[in-house]
Amino acid sequence: MSTGNKSTNRFASVAGQFYPSGQKELNSELDRLFEGAVQQRHGNALAIISPNSGYMFSGKIAASAYNQVDSDKKFNRVFILASSHLDNFMGASVFCDGDYVVPNGIAEVDLLFGKKLVNDNPSLFTDARTPHFHEHSIEVQLPFLLHRLNKPFKVVPIVLGTHTPAICKKLAEVLQPELNSDNLFVISTDFSCLLPASTARRVDEETELAIVSNKPEKLMRVLEKHEKRNMPGFHTSLYSWSAVLTLLYMTTTNHHLVYQPIDQCNSGDIPYYGNYEKVTGYRALALLHQEDAMPHVHHAAEPSLMDKTKAAFGKLFQQK
Repeated sequence: MSTGNKSTNRFASVAGQFYPSGQKELNSELDRLFEGAVQQRHGNALAIISPNSGYMFSGKIAASAYNQVDSDKKFNRVFILASSHLDNFMGASVFCDGDYVVPNGIAEVDLLFGKKLVNDNPSLFTDARTPHFHEHSIEVQLPFLLHRLNKPFKVVPIVLGTHTPAICKKLAEVLQPELNSDNLFVISTDFSCLLPASTARRVDEETELAIVSNKPEKLMRVLEKHEKRNMPGFHTSLYSWSAVLTLLYMTTTNHHLVYQPIDQCNSGDIPYYGNYEKVTGYRALALLHQEDAMPHVHHAAEPSLMDKTKAAFGKLFQQK
């Protein structure tokens, strides 16, 4: 049981907006989303990247991500990382003064672990509660977790306020030992925002390929390239880029892990609600052991066939 004071719980703030506020209605919606989503087609995920918009827009893609998680596994902790939409601050905020409460249940927070993170790394982590109160990115993941996982688990909710890659790398160094088969990492993020659908698809594909490369520096180059294009309406090409970057710093040296794209769409694809003139992109990815991934997926740290071909031609031309 949680040792937090119930009066300090973080109660649902976007229920009735991003997802149904009633327990029965929410469970019915989740049943529908999971049924229509991509089913588990690989091994069990160590981490997933899941969108965080309203369920009518991105719920199916989120369900596709969660379907890659072993529903019967007993996880010690589920780490949920999201970049703040509202606040800029150094490092990251760990909620460790209560539980998260949503219509379909209570997500028990691992208070002791959260406090240890803060106490052991005061220059990187804070226990400030404010970044969690009006930030939806953690909250919208919890109904999926409570619906998908059949055994009790504790969550470690982390909101990143940093916009500094070097800080992300330090956060990753602290969290990396927790990336193992006993735990699950959930990265909460949408992809591009406010671009025309045709442009958004290209931008999101470039971002996804950078993530699949498992190279943090490549992701940063791609995001910077998008910034410099001056695309009309462009807001961002990856909302929680700092959270994704942190995960990449955790995985980039592990030659046995791969990122597998699972599902994708954008808000324009949604019947009755979609508008292809300005869309938000949604993508689901799973972090898997190499042997569990699709056969055609090469290891992220290995050069692709195209890279090898380019290198061979380069040597040929150098000899002439």
